[in-house]
Amino acid sequence: MCAAAEGARKEDDVLEAPMIIGGKAVSLPDTVVAMNPARLDEAVGRFPQGTEREADAAVAAAAAALAEWRAVPVAERAERLVQAGNELHRRADEWQADFTREHGKTLVESGFDLQVAGDILRYYGSHPEFLDEQVLTDFRGTLRVRKQPLGVCAAIVPWNWPVALSAMKIGPALLAANTLVLKAPDHAALTMLLAVAAVAECFPPGVLNVISGQGPALGRALVRHPGVVKVTLTGGTATGKAVAADAAESLKRVTLELGGNDPAILLADVVVDENLAENIVLGAFTTAGQICFAIKRLFVPRALYGDVVDLLRTALDDVVVGDGLHADVRMGPVNNARQYESVTSLIDRSRRAGLTVDERGVLHNDADPERGYFIRPHLVLDPPDEAEVVSCEQFGPVLPVLAYDTEDEALARANATPFGLCSSLWTSDEERAFSLCDRIEAGTTFINGHSVFNVDLDAPFGGVKESGYGRELSPHAVDEYTRLHAVTNKRL
Repeated sequence: MCAAAEGARKEDDVLEAPMIIGGKAVSLPDTVVAMNPARLDEAVGRFPQGTEREADAAVAAAAAALAEWRAVPVAERAERLVQAGNELHRRADEWQADFTREHGKTLVESGFDLQVAGDILRYYGSHPEFLDEQVLTDFRGTLRVRKQPLGVCAAIVPWNWPVALSAMKIGPALLAANTLVLKAPDHAALTMLLAVAAVAECFPPGVLNVISGQGPALGRALVRHPGVVKVTLTGGTATGKAVAADAAESLKRVTLELGGNDPAILLADVVVDENLAENIVLGAFTTAGQICFAIKRLFVPRALYGDVVDLLRTALDDVVVGDGLHADVRMGPVNNARQYESVTSLIDRSRRAGLTVDERGVLHNDADPERGYFIRPHLVLDPPDEAEVVSCEQFGPVLPVLAYDTEDEALARANATPFGLCSSLWTSDEERAFSLCDRIEAGTTFINGHSVFNVDLDAPFGGVKESGYGRELSPHAVDEYTRLHAVTNKRL
């Protein structure tokens, strides 16, 4: 069983979340104060501002643990992952409210982030066969192809879904007998640090380490570290390009899950009703739109355009924006000042460009726009494809709704982007959608859905084009953390 992880210390109701290096909690005099994005005068907690020294120590701890961890049978490694997933499930209620306070997402979303993280660890723990060797025997002899660990891996996690995205890296890396150093995000790091600390207790010291600190220096120290053999990043495309360039200097293995400009295409036979509108709102505005694969462009047949927009307006007018701790709030604030400025500036520029920007939803009576990063949901109605709000990754509660005339046109316009993360087709004929999806340039195409609730743990997740390379989730993610070793006595 996992040892009981030390809970967060609270001083004057302020959380203290340490780093974990070599199985030990590490605090520093230099800290980052995490503020509540719904109440900007409220400090939620503090976490350490790590430096290159802590990066070196974490890599050294991971390297020291590698030989012992590699010798642990895969069945035991898998069992420990199941125990770690159970621990996250057990403690989710303990962390949920503080997670909302530091992040801004609703209580439902915070709980789901923690729940999914536990599900992911249990998923990998339930599949030790992902490491099975391939054996081929014929009259010439035997070939065995084995999957071996890479060594010390580094993972850089973003702030939008930090616990679940950490688990997406921990599960396959540790199942494959690697050791791991996680770098916590610049924002919303407290719950992630506490959750990873609890998970780390289920493994020998040094197998799982986590360091924290704002700014690019700490992540870059990991990427450039000579003791790290593989880097995985979930983040923006510009950051991904910088990571790939730094990692190339020593030919590190790299997995990049980057930005998206994800299209949702309503086909002409789609049923236009309240259920459709609610599902589009779910796909575009969950976590205030701060999801890499959220719907970011909605393509609608011109004949259906007015009806769809009317239904979206009605659905969005029921969205209450405010502090996610309130049960009747459906959308919280955006997470941080930089993101608030980015999204509000995009909205302002779109209005100045003459676009029709339709602000919907209502602010909760407790939500003070002067004290929180609140942005109500926005529709941008039939903008040109070259408009900034269409071509960029909005990463906020802003959805362009685009009319189209032919199916071929919609598919071509959906693909006319440097990104290719996720996409969706909405139709009454799902079999036809399966045939059409081959014409979409994306790592994933959902059918009649497009949200965090449609993610399948058995489906490889990742992008094409500038949305990255490599895959997370599914058995394919384990391959990202292994090297193949062929052993044979065959002769020609």
